[in-house]
Amino acid sequence: MESTIIIHQFIDLNYINLMAGEDELMKKLMLEMLLEEVPREVEKMYQFYDYKEWDELRRVSHKMKMLLAFIGNDLWSSTNRELELVLKLRSNLEKLPDLFAILDNIYPKVLEELRAEYEGIEALV
Repeated sequence: MESTIIIHQFIDLNYINLMAGEDELMKKLMLEMLLEEVPREVEKMYQFYDYKEWDELRRVSHKMKMLLAFIGNDLWSSTNRELELVLKLRSNLEKLPDLFAILDNIYPKVLEELRAEYEGIEALV
């Protein structure tokens, strides 16, 4: 089956495409994993942020690095790296609201594009 190319503004699936090759089913499974894992991890991030559980937030932020590699959003990746550094050093905690504001802006758009890509592949497979 031939896949349709969709232009995205908030995700870059080059890494997924590299890993999956021409296997649309593999790509679908990888997107499905992202659609399950990313919301779960983002929810944890907000929860730990609200309760000021910095060690747990740092742990989830670290885990997000792998997921963000598949998503391919440079702004989210750099924001996550800065978040992890702030939490690791326990300095500049005043940056956290701004970092989460970026997440508030990017996350729904990324999720929407991931869903659209998944639905497009689901129609093919």
